[in-house]
Amino acid sequence: MNRPSALVGLSVAFILAPSAAFPCSTANCPLVTQTQDGVRSKGTWTIDFGYRFMRQNVAGDVGSPDTLPVAPLIDFERQLVLDGHHADASMRHSLLQIDMGYGISSKFTLNLSIPLMSDRAHRQFDLEGNVGVPHNLHTPPDANSGGLALAGSPTAHSSRGIGDIQLGGTFAAFTTSRHSLVLRAGIKAPSGDYKMRDTFGSIERPDLQPGSGSWDLTGAAQYQHRLGGSEWSVFLGGWGGLNGTNDLNYSFGDQISLTAGITRATPGRLRLSLQAGFLAIARDRFLGAPVTATGLRSWTVTPGGRLRLGPGLSAYLFAKVPVVTRVHEAQLRPRVDILAGFSRTF
Repeated sequence: MNRPSALVGLSVAFILAPSAAFPCSTANCPLVTQTQDGVRSKGTWTIDFGYRFMRQNVAGDVGSPDTLPVAPLIDFERQLVLDGHHADASMRHSLLQIDMGYGISSKFTLNLSIPLMSDRAHRQFDLEGNVGVPHNLHTPPDANSGGLALAGSPTAHSSRGIGDIQLGGTFAAFTTSRHSLVLRAGIKAPSGDYKMRDTFGSIERPDLQPGSGSWDLTGAAQYQHRLGGSEWSVFLGGWGGLNGTNDLNYSFGDQISLTAGITRATPGRLRLSLQAGFLAIARDRFLGAPVTATGLRSWTVTPGGRLRLGPGLSAYLFAKVPVVTRVHEAQLRPRVDILAGFSRTF
């Protein structure tokens, strides 16, 4: 593969990875890393092992429930939304994923993404009257009776499992010595568990589930321009995701992401990149109605790089930093999103 195509591949990895996966609380973290180097040569395989870590919390002291805004509970058994049910304190999500790509032709690569292990941990302050009570016995908060008081210590929730598998393709619309355009499309199957239950046997909150339970579509386009004969390139990209509705009548919000950035192939084995991005996520929907405390807009900066370790072997590290985040009602805000891993081409 020539140098411009390789740079396009690195840029495509950026728009399909951090932008699509963030944050956990409103998008169920599809975490499609797609760190393969764009379009592969015919008959060439790429296998990528990636690790991702994301953390969300609120500004201020997460140990004080009095400073935290309340959020709703989705009660799937009773088909209810209980507004003001609890106060979210923090969310941590880590993921081990394998991505595979095979060059069908010099212009088209088939991709498969498998989230091998999704590990989520969440802390929330429940209403005092709901502590230790199954979801199907919870009641809406009653301000007149003092039912708005939050417990003094948080409740912990966690889940582990295999996420949703995604199959897609990457197409090189054109590639010259200075200009490149890469297109990508994919479909995500509801292969991960989306009905995990808590200690009382109730279906857990949607953002803790490894899978979404719905068929979802993704698409992306990226244009890259090499600056003269230098090692510098600039790129513009867009990513979009359309999410279906699962059989629990829940749908995660559709997403769109726009990016712009610059890459530089330094002398030797290192390629550096810096990206500015905008992400918009629509509100989730339950029973056809918008869910409060979901949906956001976020502006981010993502520095990173890829190091060639040997023929066909490279390591990468990206860090996504939110600069400004606008949310609806009460939500956890993203604090850090780290992606690291290894790619092998043969």
